Amino acid sequence: MKLKLLFVVVIFLAIVTIIAVNKQSSPEETLTESDKVLFSATGAYIYPVLPGTKEWIDLGSLEKRIEACKVPDEILASMSTPALVETVITYPFFSALYSFDKIEWGLESLNKKFGGLQELLKRKDAYECTLDMINKICPGYYEIDNSDWNIVEPILKEKNKTNYGLIELKNADWIIRIINLQITADGNRSYSIYIMTPASSMVSAVQGYTYNEHFIHFYDVDDVNLYYVNKHPSAFLIDNGTAAYNCHSYAWYNQSTSNNIWIDYNQYSTNDVRLFMTDGSYIQKSGPAPGRIAVYKNSAGEPTHSARVVYQNQFNNLIYVTSKWHAYGLFYHELTDCEYYDNDTNITYWEINPDYVVITSINDSDT
Repeated sequence: MKLKLLFVVVIFLAIVTIIAVNKQSSPEETLTESDKVLFSATGAYIYPVLPGTKEWIDLGSLEKRIEACKVPDEILASMSTPALVETVITYPFFSALYSFDKIEWGLESLNKKFGGLQELLKRKDAYECTLDMINKICPGYYEIDNSDWNIVEPILKEKNKTNYGLIELKNADWIIRIINLQITADGNRSYSIYIMTPASSMVSAVQGYTYNEHFIHFYDVDDVNLYYVNKHPSAFLIDNGTAAYNCHSYAWYNQSTSNNIWIDYNQYSTNDVRLFMTDGSYIQKSGPAPGRIAVYKNSAGEPTHSARVVYQNQFNNLIYVTSKWHAYGLFYHELTDCEYYDNDTNITYWEINPDYVVITSINDSDT
């Protein structure tokens, strides 16, 4: 009798253990009823709203879109590595990683919104699983020569073993390069020059950056710009942009689309974009107004983005700016609806010092 009772207890404990293990290994079970979402056949997280959809637009703000795509850390931790790779490369805000001028800023922005990449980098098989996903999306990706990128699109359409395309391929490639530490904050400088602020301070800059020096294949620029427009409903693409100039150069130096000067923030030197704000060329103002420059700063006070204010809606008080997004397009967008804003972003406004405004006189002979 005691043996039978012991046998029953052992069987009961075994069943309880199996149930507990199954619950722990199933990401769906860790969600509350109100947070239930779908998971793909591979166990990857399917985001409830996606850029470009009516539901995405109806959310109304960047904060709500980020919140809608939030994946609980416990769900990420419980996923298999292949499912996690798929979840990371399809995260709607993953592009923050490569939208900033410095990779550190991109990582900071992405990690604030989403813990998926951090979780993936803990996995010992992250490299193999990401590489496997790349080969499913675009077989032979790393054997394609830069001069043969025109064959990528047919491969994506004909041999793709997933439903994913260029954006997901780009995201996965960034994961591989981060794992291999094949990244750099500033790219490879073509050559340095100096430009002058209105107050005649000398600012170090780079002339003639190329897409290759930014680790960008020129063929993917159109796709990324379109993705930006879908992700940020207020954004309107003014120009496809070039790799030669960035947001700081556009806002502070030259608003022409033929601009070929890139102005960095340099943590090791002060003769960078900050000189425009510190040498008296510009005066800080308490709020926005057309013609002023908006500077986005991260929690460390570093100027991660600059934009030119062009319009302020008097009815809803929304502010619209134009700004260059890294080596991609030039956009007109609502101030907070961009890659560079989150709840911790501090935005300051700057107006040129009247002492340095160039006044063009009218020649009497021209009147």
